[in-house]
Amino acid sequence: MGIRIVWIKKESHLKAGTVQERRHWNSGIWTDIYNLVPTVGEINGLRSNYSYAMIPGEKREFGNCDMEIENKKVEPRQEIRGDIARTYFYMDWAYPGHGIISKKNRDLFDAWDKEDPVDAWECERCKRIGKIQGNENPFVKKACEKAGL
Repeated sequence: MGIRIVWIKKESHLKAGTVQERRHWNSGIWTDIYNLVPTVGEINGLRSNYSYAMIPGEKREFGNCDMEIENKKVEPRQEIRGDIARTYFYMDWAYPGHGIISKKNRDLFDAWDKEDPVDAWECERCKRIGKIQGNENPFVKKACEKAGL
C-alpha cells in the first residue's frame, strides 16, 4: 500500500521569488516535492533537524551509508552535497522569511554546489517534479542548462 498525496492546484506559477498559493493537504513548505527525498528512516531520525557541516575524520556508524552525525552536526556523502545545497537554495528562495539558510551554511552550500555539480538524474528529477508540482527549481534548472543536461 503506497502513500497517496492529492494536490489541488489553484495557482502554481512563480512571481517575485515566492511560490504563489498552492492549496493542498498541508502547508507548501512541508510538502514541496523538491524538499522530499527517500531516506533511511533510522538515520533520518538520528539526523533530526541538525545543521549540515564538515565533520573531521571519516567515522562510520551506519555501515556502508556514508553519513556522519556528531555534536548535532551532519555530514552527508560527497556525491549528494550539491543536490542538498541546491535544494536548500530553492527552499530559501521559494519560502522567504523562514530562515532556511544561515550565513554559515550559505558558505558551506556554495562550496558544495561547486564541488558536486548537477548530474543527469538530478536534472531529470527536477523536470519530473516541475510537471507534477507546477513550478521549477531555478537553481537546478540553470545548472542543468549550463551543463547541457
